[in-house]
Amino acid sequence: MLITVSGPPGSGKSTNAVQLADALGLGHVSGGDIFREMAAERDMTPVEFNEFAEEDPQIDRDLDRRLREIAVERDDVVLESRLAGWLAADHADFRFWFDAPLSVRAERIAERESKPVDRARTETERREASERKRYEEYY
Repeated sequence: MLITVSGPPGSGKSTNAVQLADALGLGHVSGGDIFREMAAERDMTPVEFNEFAEEDPQIDRDLDRRLREIAVERDDVVLESRLAGWLAADHADFRFWFDAPLSVRAERIAERESKPVDRARTETERREASERKRYEEYY
């Protein structure tokens, strides 16, 4: 079984994906974790790495390739990322999309990352602007 969980930052996708995987006895793969690992390898924050990816399309291609391989090759997994449902396409048995207003998402991110809400909101807006620019171009 392949279940995808997608949505913007702070929408609850990670929390729900982990709980869903636990409840069903499935593995869990987070595209956000993979992205953060890729950023850390380059000594960048996720926001910096998002903006860097605007100049280097190979970053998104590498992440997409990894996620697509998981969707195609692995069984019994909850795959969670912004585009998991789209990347998995017909391989997914179930696809979930989570969303919430930016104000709520910023509060969740601020609490999770121990930072002020206004900073979380600004960073989220920057990330989403960068992603929107790239996604419109690529997809």
